[in-house]
Amino acid sequence: MTDSALVLLAAYNGASYIEEQLDTIFRSKCSSEFSVVVGLDPSTDNTQLLLSSYKHTLKVLSHQTPSGSASQNFSRLMAYAREQDGSYYFLCDQDDYWFDDKIQLGLENIKRMEGLYGDNVPLLLFTDAQVVRQDLSLISPSFWQYEGLDVSISASYRNLVVQNVGQGCTFVFNRALLNKVGEIPLDVRMHDHWIMLVASVFGRIEYLARPTLQYRQHEKNVIGSQGSGLSAAVGRVLFRRAEILSALAASQRQASMFVDKYGAELKEAQLEFFKSFSTLSGRNFLHRKYFCAIHSMRMASFYRTIGFYLFI
Repeated sequence: MTDSALVLLAAYNGASYIEEQLDTIFRSKCSSEFSVVVGLDPSTDNTQLLLSSYKHTLKVLSHQTPSGSASQNFSRLMAYAREQDGSYYFLCDQDDYWFDDKIQLGLENIKRMEGLYGDNVPLLLFTDAQVVRQDLSLISPSFWQYEGLDVSISASYRNLVVQNVGQGCTFVFNRALLNKVGEIPLDVRMHDHWIMLVASVFGRIEYLARPTLQYRQHEKNVIGSQGSGLSAAVGRVLFRRAEILSALAASQRQASMFVDKYGAELKEAQLEFFKSFSTLSGRNFLHRKYFCAIHSMRMASFYRTIGFYLFI
């Protein structure tokens, strides 16, 4: 096992920004070795050509069949990583802009965490990001502030089960977490949400309140940044009720998948929580509210928490 880092970049029709993204990675000021692996889903633009002629050495996994989602593309990349030497892993989107100290900062902190908890403990670090337009002009200096996120909820799986607060593009994690995650189930809400859940239950999560990249907003974003505040919250309640209910149902399905995969390894209280939450929609109105209250469940902002208790 080497003390090196692997950047896992999921790509699909990424010609507009992928070369610039790669340039920012290879400009990194890092004292440790790192390499880049691109998982390329079948694309209709010239992403393949750009990657094959790119000026720095990188590994391209050209998938012959579509992954079906960014989550499954990352799952394929992580399966490849488990077969390689290496100790630390960064997830990378195809359209962001990394700061030149991102890798060095991530490695310093994940190694510090291993010094505290041991390298056999699954460890995850995430950071803030700047929110920018497609031309990289600034929308907000902080994704957390822009989205109104209290990232301290990452300390509890009971909160993470309903809302992820860590962006996968800011993640760095160790080999123990890579192995613990294993294959990501097909129906997870998002790969980064699943990875956060695994880390919260079986390991440790820490975060840095500083941006390590620019999170680019454009018309092709899979998720994107939605903003926060009272007006945004009211808009969600008034006009996105079906979307909220769908998200809650997806969280319950994900909890059920977590039991299927890790049930035998969970502590009794953890197992009971995930089982109960996965079937919560089948219980009566008062029971649903009571369950969430006694487990101190909340989301990453006051308004989101109100909405959660309103719709659960």
